[in-house]
Amino acid sequence: MRDSLSRLDQDVMRVRTYGKPSSLIVACDPALASRWLVPLLPVFRAEHSSIDVWLYSTNEQLDLEVEEVHIVIQRANDEAYEGFQSYAIVTDDFATPHCSPVMAASLSETADLAEETLLHDERD
Repeated sequence: MRDSLSRLDQDVMRVRTYGKPSSLIVACDPALASRWLVPLLPVFRAEHSSIDVWLYSTNEQLDLEVEEVHIVIQRANDEAYEGFQSYAIVTDDFATPHCSPVMAASLSETADLAEETLLHDERD
């Protein structure tokens, strides 16, 4: 029963899409959506007000034979979708130092951090 309702829900969403010919369905994982994509949407909307952006946020690998998606934005180390063209749009290699306001006031240049205890994130 649950599977049938899930499929019905997916089919209804797909039919609704066709009611808006200027829609763009973008799929990406929730972290990427909330931290990178969603903050950029107002700028996109200002430049392309006639396009209705739909965000499909999931951590699951999509079945593009079933899902109605126009663009998939994913991290470079995620499994690629066979038969699709891919483009690098942003790199994930960056470092942003964070510190207390008191410490920030005592720093005048990046080299000052050499004497401080730094924490490193070892994510891929």
